[in-house]
Amino acid sequence: MTKDDVSVVLITWAMDETRMNLVRNTIKSLRKNTQMEYTFVVVDNGPDAQTDLIRSLKPDIHIINQINQGPGEARTQGASITNSKYIAHIDNDIELYPGWLEQSIATLERFPDKKLIAGPARSMLMKKRPQHKMGVLDGGYELWSLCPSYCWVMPRSAFNEVGRWSKTDPIEDREYCNRAVALGWAYIWFPGAFVLHMGKYKSFSKRKRLVNGVWI
Repeated sequence: MTKDDVSVVLITWAMDETRMNLVRNTIKSLRKNTQMEYTFVVVDNGPDAQTDLIRSLKPDIHIINQINQGPGEARTQGASITNSKYIAHIDNDIELYPGWLEQSIATLERFPDKKLIAGPARSMLMKKRPQHKMGVLDGGYELWSLCPSYCWVMPRSAFNEVGRWSKTDPIEDREYCNRAVALGWAYIWFPGAFVLHMGKYKSFSKRKRLVNGVWI
C-alpha cells in the first residue's frame, strides 16, 4: 500500500497553550507510531499561533480556514482533498499507539464483503450504551452503530455513500453514524486499545469567528 492509498486527516482548533500542547503530542504520536505510509492532511481552523505551529510540522496538505465552521465541515474538507482508498480521521487531543492504522486497515480488509468503518479506540460508549452493539464477527470483532469520532478509519466508499458531515448538528459524529447505519454501514471494534483520548474539553465551537483579524 502506498502513500496515496491512505489519508490521515487531523482537524484542529487550538485557542490556548493547553490545546496547542495536545496538538503537538497528537502529531508526535502519529509520526512515531504509524509504520505504513500515508498522506498527512491538517484542516486548520486557527488561530494564527496554531497555523504557525502546523506549518513548522510540515504536513503533506495544510488547509487553512479563516472562519471556523466547526468539526463537521473540517472533516468533510479533509476527506475531500485526496482520492485515497482509506481515510483516517483523528482529532487534535489523542495519543495513538503502535498499530492503530495498520490494524484498522487490516480489519477492514479482513471483511471485504461487509460495509465497515473501523474504530481503533475503546470508549466509555461501549459501557454506557450497550444497546448500540449490533453483533460479533469471528475473532471477537464487535459491530456497533456508534463510534466516537476522535479516531476512526473508513474506506473511501463509505464517504462517497454517506456524504458530508453536518455543519449544523451539535453532535455531528452521532448524526453521521445514524446516516451511515441507515445505509447499511457498521462500526467495527477489533480486540485491543490503540487510542487514548487526552482532551477534556471540546476543540471546536461554531460560535468562534475571525472578525477583522480577531477571534471572537
